[in-house]
Formats: sequence, C-alpha cells, structure tokens
Amino acid sequence: MKKNTLMALVLTGLIAGCASETGISGSKVRGSVTQGTIYEMPGKKAPASPLDYRIVENTKAFLRALPETSNQPTAFESRSDTLPKESRTQVINDGRIRVGLLLPFESGNETVNEVATDLFNAAQLAVFDVNRPEITLIVKPTNGTKKGAVRAARAALNEGVQIIIGPVFADSVRAVTPIAKSANIPLIAFSNDRSVAHQGVWLIGFLPEQNLERIIETARLEGKERFAALIPETPYGQRIAAALEPTVTRYGGELVQVEYYQEEAQSMFDPVQKLAQYDDRKLAKEEEMARLMEEARLLLPNTEEEEFEKALAEKAPELFAQIQELERRETFGELPFDAVILPEGGVKLRSLAPLLPYFDVDPREVKFLGTGLWDDPQLGQEPPLVGGWYAAPDPGGWKAFSGRYKKVYGQKPRRIASLAYDAVSLTAALSVINPDNPFNDTAMTNADGFLGIDGIFRLNEDGLNERGLAVLEVRRRKNKIVTQAPDSFVQIDRAKLNFNALFLSDDLETPTEIKTEDGVLFLDSGDQQFSDQPVEDKTPAAGGDEPVSPILQ
Repeated sequence: MKKNTLMALVLTGLIAGCASETGISGSKVRGSVTQGTIYEMPGKKAPASPLDYRIVENTKAFLRALPETSNQPTAFESRSDTLPKESRTQVINDGRIRVGLLLPFESGNETVNEVATDLFNAAQLAVFDVNRPEITLIVKPTNGTKKGAVRAARAALNEGVQIIIGPVFADSVRAVTPIAKSANIPLIAFSNDRSVAHQGVWLIGFLPEQNLERIIETARLEGKERFAALIPETPYGQRIAAALEPTVTRYGGELVQVEYYQEEAQSMFDPVQKLAQYDDRKLAKEEEMARLMEEARLLLPNTEEEEFEKALAEKAPELFAQIQELERRETFGELPFDAVILPEGGVKLRSLAPLLPYFDVDPREVKFLGTGLWDDPQLGQEPPLVGGWYAAPDPGGWKAFSGRYKKVYGQKPRRIASLAYDAVSLTAALSVINPDNPFNDTAMTNADGFLGIDGIFRLNEDGLNERGLAVLEVRRRKNKIVTQAPDSFVQIDRAKLNFNALFLSDDLETPTEIKTEDGVLFLDSGDQQFSDQPVEDKTPAAGGDEPVSPILQ
C-alpha cells in the first residue's frame, strides 16, 4: 500500500479538481465540501502596490466562485519582508506548511506578468483542490530579474517557508540556488534549462530531451531504423542536437544526416534541399530515364515517334509503367533515412513542412517526427504533417484542467500553468507522508513518482525530472493517441528492459539472461546471481506494483 501512496495522494487532489460536483465553481455542490486554505499575499499594509490589488482581487473573485461552506479560505496581507527574528519561531511552529511561490510579477513586460498570473491562479486552484488548510502560499514577485529573484527568495525565507516553488527563468533560478541551499530549503523551478538543475534544485518544466527520447523509442518499435533531422539554430534546437545522436544510438538506430537552418523562412530552403539530397537524386533521375529509354529503343528500333508510346505499352507494359512513374517524380532513388525529426512548432513548422515534399521527401515513405512543440490542433491543416507523430502529455488531463481554470477565472490558461498546479499538489502530498520533514531528498525523489495534470512524473537526484508521455498522430480534425502514456514508472522501467532485450541483443531470440562481470542477470525476474554459474531462480516474477530495476541501461 505504501508504494503508491504519494501518487494516490496527488491523484486524489486531481480527481477532486476534475469532478463537476466538487470543483471550485459556481455550480451546485453535492454533499459538503470543506475548503480551509489560508493565503498570505505579497505586499505591505500601506501603501498597497498594483500587484497587491491584482492578486487580492483575483482571490476575491476566486472566493466568490467557491461553493458556500462554513470554513472558507481567508486572504490576508503578508508580514513585512523584515520580519523580526524573535517572531520567526511563532510563524514556523504554528502548524502551517509554508510554501514560497516566486513569480515574475512586476517585470515591466506585460506578457511575463500574464504568465505569472496564470501560474499564480493555477497554484491557487491546486491548494483549494487538495483541501489542506495548513498549506499556505507566500507569493513574492521577482520582477523577472536575477536581482528581484534574490530579493524575493530572501523575503520568503524570512517568513519561514519550507519549500520554494519558482522562479521561472533560468538566470533567476541560478541566482536563487545558493540562497536556498544555504538555508537547506528545496526548490522546484519552472525552468527547463538543464544547466540549473542540481541536487535539491529540481526542474518541473518539460524537458525537450524527454520528448525526443519518447518519439525515437516509438519510431524504433515501429521499425524505423535510420533517422535524419532538420534542426533550428535556436537554444531549443541546440538542446535537441546535443541529445540526438546519443539517443538514437541508445535505442539502436542510426543517425544518418542532420541539417541546420536559421529562424527566417528563406533560410530553410537550402538545408531542406541538402537533406533531401535533391540535386544528386535529380541527376539520378535523368540517368535512370536515359537508361530506360535506351532499353525501350532497343526493343522497338524502327518504331516511329508518334507510335512509340503506344507500341511500348503493348510490347513491354512493365517498362512503360516504370517510365511513366519516373516521369511523375522529380528525383530517383531512395533516401538514406526512413524518419525525419522536426523539432519545431507554430508558424515556423508550417513554413518548414511543405518544403519536404517540395524537394521530394514523401511523407508516405518517410515518417515525420516531432516534439511537444507539435502539440497544436492547427497542424492538421498542413497536409505534409498529417500522419506524423509527436510526443506530448496525454491531452485529457490538460483539457480537464484548462476547462476548469476557465470556469473559475474566465479565460484559458497558458500551457505552463499546469506546472504550478502539479508543484503545489506535490508539496501537499509530501506534507501528508511526513509532516515533520516533508521535503527531504528521499521523499522528493520517490522512485514511484507522482501523478499530475500532465501524467506521471518523478524527480531525480540530479535535479532533472522524468515524465510518462504519450505519442500522438496528427490528424486533419483531431490528433489521435497512437501510444498511450504509461500509468506508472514500473511500466516505463519494464518497457525499457523489454526494448533492450528485443533490439539491443545480438541474439535473434529474446534472451533470458545476461552474463556480466559480477554474475548473471535473469531478465525474467530481475534477480542477480553473483556467480559464474546460474542457480535455480526461486523468486516469483515481479507483480504489477513492484519496481523492476532496468537492465542494460
């Protein structure tokens, strides 16, 4: 029972959030719902800043949307950032779980402020859903700068927070890290920049490398062996490029060609033409056409030109069909790859995709593969992308969360908002397991992971995260899941083991054991015998909820 406690706790909150009768909305509620969350809002008592008014007003609107209960949340202003030392003991020991939330409010960039608002609203939604009165959000604005993030972190620590969620930007995370570490306070950042991840500083953001790994694994399972890629010269593209060859190799494939392009649409032509090996294949077509026509002339040496085509169709129908098929094509010869990776999205992807068939890369013969940037319902309007695959979270969780968010706040959230919901839900789940020390490294890196809006995830000791992603296919009307997201990390670990056994073994048959320097690994049970001679395996096969150590990592 203990193995899935953490995941179940987060799941409980999500089920409560997605159920129509128990949600935070103006609709009638079946039975009694108790919400007792207390908030501490940023700012000083007088004078109030625009940020104070914005957040307090958001809270008032939030409270008006709640069902009537006898124990509603209370919003009140935070204590001063210069809280006297003698008052800290009372704050820390009052039985509340204080969660610092560092968001880029007051950044001077309206878009960034809107992102901060979405994150804050989602965090609020999570606290109400988990129904933990002792969870207290202490919100501090970072101004979207390193200096502001340092000031916000110190202010939050001064008020006794036990964990920090945020900041958003990598530079801010990097600036806050030594402060959080010196105070022995864990930090969950929204950034997906791997360079800022450390033990005790976890990234909850979506990592591009995870999308890449998932889509390559699926493509390999579907028989794709040789990969090519068109990569933008952007920070995102650089990360994909760095992970591309190691990932393809790890899954037993071959990376045969990579081309790079600038962000401007005009710069895409030459790289796509090179990837398609268009000039060489066009020359090959001319040579092949000459060869076929020479063969045809030998069959019909004295035939007049006006009668030649009809005569060839009667005497050599197969040769005639070959010539006709070649005439319809721009090039001749197979490409050296059977899958092409396009880690791009939005308008740029819509500009890139048509160039591939234009230069004779046929999506019926070459599988187009994408990352989470393809998670766009408009892509079905681009014929070359229809049938392509991309890795992303199961859209069901986001759809339910987004709909409920809109019902409460009156508008749809940005995609990043689910991260704030999951981070707050995670803190609530951990505080139940071990109230005295809820955020220790062992608890944070629980191998069974947690279940959030975007599916299962777990935090690793190096500060990175793992996620269970689905694989979707682009369709004209609605994208379709072709490979379901895993339900547990036991399933993920076993899938890796099975993949290794099937694709990375020299034997044609699936091996049952692997000899190592330390002994024998038995693939059917995961047991290890430290001996040169295998012994009788008396351990039963692993059950559905038991973790299996991956073999041949």
